[in-house]
Order: sequence, then C-alpha cells, then structure tokens
Amino acid sequence: MAAVATRVLQHDNDISWSASGADALARIHCGGDFDVILCDVLMPGMTGIEFVRALTPRQAASVVFVTGAAWLPALQDFLAGVPNEVLEKPFTRAALCEVVERMGARERRLRRGHEGVVRAPDTRAAFDAVADCDESAYVLARDLRLLRVNAGWTTFAHANDGGNVLEGWAPGASFVAALPAPLREFYVGAFERVFATGERWEHEYDCSSATRYRTFRMAVYPMGTEAILVVNARVVDAPHDRPDHRPDDVYAVDGVVTMCASCRRVRFPPSPTRWDWVSAYVARPPERVSHGLCAPCTEFYFPGDDPRSL
Repeated sequence: MAAVATRVLQHDNDISWSASGADALARIHCGGDFDVILCDVLMPGMTGIEFVRALTPRQAASVVFVTGAAWLPALQDFLAGVPNEVLEKPFTRAALCEVVERMGARERRLRRGHEGVVRAPDTRAAFDAVADCDESAYVLARDLRLLRVNAGWTTFAHANDGGNVLEGWAPGASFVAALPAPLREFYVGAFERVFATGERWEHEYDCSSATRYRTFRMAVYPMGTEAILVVNARVVDAPHDRPDHRPDDVYAVDGVVTMCASCRRVRFPPSPTRWDWVSAYVARPPERVSHGLCAPCTEFYFPGDDPRSL
C-alpha cells in the first residue's frame, strides 16, 4: 500500500512512510505532525486497531483505515464504533486522492485555531507506545548506553539464540561495545548526527539467520537532547536462495574464521575477494571468529573504502 499511495500522492503532498506500526508510533510521538495517516488494518506485528489505540484522540482523528477485509464481523464492529474514514481495497486513484484532500483540508481548518502552538515530543509516550510491540526497540542514552528495551527486542533475541546477546546488551551496557568492530564507526557516527541535528535517521540492513534472508529498517528518533529511540522493523523475510557451502578448514587462517559483520558471509582465504555463505557457521559460529566487511558491505557502509578486516 505504501508504494501505491506514495506514487499517487507524492506530486501534491509531502509523503513519508513507515515499515511497521511501531515505527509509525515512534515517529508520531517523537514529534511527527501529519495531516492524514493512512493505516492498513491487518498489518503484521501490530494491527491497525492496536495502532490507533496507542495514539492520543487528537492523533487518532487523522487516521484513515485502509482494508480489504471490511466484511469481517469483528472488523465491522470496530469500524462502526470509531469516527475514522475507511478506504476499502481495491480503491481507485480518485478515491485515494479525494479522502486525503478532504481529511487534509479538515486538519488545516483545525490548526488555524492553534497557530503558534508548538507540539512538544512526548518522549515517554514514544517508548510506551512500542513497549509491547513485536518489532524490537530500545532507548540509548547520550553516551550510547542502553537504557530500555522492549518486549520485541527480548523476543527476537531469544528466537535467535540470543542468550549471550541478552547478557551483553542488558540495560546499562555500552551499545558501542556490543557492536562488531567494523560497524562501530558507522553507527556511532549516525547516532551522533541524530543527537546533533535532532533529525530522524533511517537505515536498512541485513540481519539474516541461517535459514532466512532478512532485512530490517532501523529508524532512530531523538528523544529530547539526552536519549534516542531506535525501532527496527522487518522489511524482508524469505528463504535463502544463495548457494550454501559446507564448513571446511579451508576457511580458517591460523584457526580463525573471518565473517562479514553485516551479511555474515565467510572469507575464502585462497581467494581473498571471495566470501561464501556457510549457513552452518551462522547457526553455530566457529570457536574462533574475527569480523570484517566483504566488498559489497564495505561499499554499502563506507563507499569508496577497501574491504575491512579486524
């Protein structure tokens, strides 16, 4: 839906989109001010019903529900009990433009009586809104210590054999120390820019498991001047279609295997520019492992640099 709405509306409106309900809630509570919020009802992770209930009444009034399942009895009961507009799928370009123009005009009329009033970000509500979400979220202090984590963060860690992660990334721990060394410069620099500019920052990254190709969109929101909220929404989750290599001593140099800190491929020492996908090493890392960055990931994180090994 986001792609369709953006393509249709972008010429006459300022458009932004979120990869999940949790990301959208964080954006709104951290100061995002929108005339119209288009919200799918049956979203993964957080439904549109859960999303709108996490908003203030003033924010919820801007929501237009988009659904192809308005015939479901439970959904009919909900929609009948709220004042929000409903746009049923499949919708036409004209119907989309009409509801956005009408809702936007209404919002502009309401704002005329509040000119000069600045809405302060509700930073406490920002985290509370995502505290129980499936998407992982956490709050970092100005010195990048971990302050709070949500239920989704803990669930994701457990589901991915993250017992050691939970120990190393407990509240009070240094986020920087827990990052693979080749990526520290990138993330520390990005987070520092959020603190310095007060502007939201987004980044899409690979976080694959041994059996699933996964990408996530990280959205970082300033929470005043002393903390930032980080929300990670899953974008792609599909079976791997890459060739899988067997574990072999050939991957080790002096007993050490070098794994890309981003995509988790393994360096093939006989041909140093070659990095192989070895799912067995992702499922159970070698006893001695070093982190580097393969050429594609180096170009992604540090354009123009040579591949990094640490």
